[in-house]
Amino acid sequence: MVKIENSTAPLPLFSPNTLSFPDQTVGTTSASQLVTLTNKGDAPLTIVGIQTTGDFGQTNTCGAGLDIEASCTIRVSFVPTAAGVRSGSLNISDNAPNSPQSIQLSGNAVTPPPDFAISALPTSATVPAGQAATITLMITPISGFNQQVTLSCSGAPQNANCSMSTNQLTLGGTTPSTATLTVATGLRTIVAPIIRVSPRFVFRILHFGPSLTLLIALLFLFLVGSSLGRWQRRPALAGFGLTVILFLVMVGCGSGAAGVPVGTPAGIYQVMVTGTSGSITHTTAVTLQVK
Repeated sequence: MVKIENSTAPLPLFSPNTLSFPDQTVGTTSASQLVTLTNKGDAPLTIVGIQTTGDFGQTNTCGAGLDIEASCTIRVSFVPTAAGVRSGSLNISDNAPNSPQSIQLSGNAVTPPPDFAISALPTSATVPAGQAATITLMITPISGFNQQVTLSCSGAPQNANCSMSTNQLTLGGTTPSTATLTVATGLRTIVAPIIRVSPRFVFRILHFGPSLTLLIALLFLFLVGSSLGRWQRRPALAGFGLTVILFLVMVGCGSGAAGVPVGTPAGIYQVMVTGTSGSITHTTAVTLQVK
């Protein structure tokens, strides 16, 4: 009599069993595509490892294994390192008889269009008012960009100016070029008052004619009183001084004789550097703190 034994084993199945990715720029990561792994056998599946080959990566929810009829998901992404058709595989090592199991992966990689990038080194600077800050700019070609780039700056603070060491440069396709941004700030000082004589000023003098007459009369009294005794001169002197003060206030009020501060105010500012080549424009910001 022959004894027949029933054997059991896990059976991992993929859905889908191939993946193909559309055009993807070299050096960038694609959106992920989903693969479902299901254990269709009659024994638990023990997973030893899940790996990808070629320009592909993966993340998964499979853990250490799958029970009978259980499933998990694997997300595969395409990260091309060179242009052209790229191929690879998704491989699973487990305790199934046909381990490892694999599905084929493929994708087409394309190079980015010619372009350039602009950056500041460093991205911020601190400078006392009256001094200049200098920032190095790096202009880097992408995908063999070899065109002329025009540089400009804007956003300099009050009573300051920004300038470039060169307004135009031509990139060589592979090697970055540099330029220097200079932001010259103004020293903070107080400008002497400017007295403005206008028709209104003349009108004030005419308008206050009576006060002027009184001023002259008191001056006369003061001169006469100067020949008198000390105690007799004091009332005339006091009246004369008060009238002078009042007259100057009435005539000079609003004449614009106040001192004017100049220079770059303290604060934090954003200076923008723009690079333009044809229809391509890129900007970078430099943070400037003026003390």
